[in-house]
Amino acid sequence: VDPQAILRALADSRRKYELTGRTFLERSLHRPATWLSREVGSALLQLPSLDIFRSMHQVNQRQLQHPKLVQLFDRFATYNGSNPYRAPGIL
Repeated sequence: VDPQAILRALADSRRKYELTGRTFLERSLHRPATWLSREVGSALLQLPSLDIFRSMHQVNQRQLQHPKLVQLFDRFATYNGSNPYRAPGIL
């Protein structure tokens, strides 16, 4: 097991949270002002790196490359009531 892979995966999760967390957790997505904010603009520029078109499982496989670590990190999706094979990688 590569400890650096775990640290990189956690750092990537933190980056995604810092880019998008406030928008999705603290603001209404039903208001146009939310979509016109600087935060959303920044996140949109980073869209390709947010893994929204990959499943969480695919992202975990790519980053961790160890079946037991992938299983452990996939557990986050099931804890939230999601399927890691269908949930977006940004989760």
